[in-house]
Amino acid sequence: MAQINLGKVAFIHKGTYSPGTQYNKFDIVTDGSSSYVSAVEMNTRNPLSEEIYWKLMSKGFEPTHGTTEQRPAVNLIGAEYFDTTLSKPIWHNGTNWIDALGTIV
Repeated sequence: MAQINLGKVAFIHKGTYSPGTQYNKFDIVTDGSSSYVSAVEMNTRNPLSEEIYWKLMSKGFEPTHGTTEQRPAVNLIGAEYFDTTLSKPIWHNGTNWIDALGTIV
């Protein structure tokens, strides 16, 4: 696997996450379009959602569409959604959905 050296820290990409594989501290895994880094040595069978064992590095997000009532519950800054009720694209600012003018919608 590819190793990324950053001074005294080296990250090793281990591919797609598998619960049966043992990971070491700073090993990187992917799950869909998201990436996680192991926070501990001998990390086995710990779900990616357990923040004690895994740290989210990047979360993938695919733009979606639907009505105002169907908006996803996200707090990801920059998440995009095409609101068919409003007939325009909107973005999440980490707290609210806003339009291109910055107006909360």
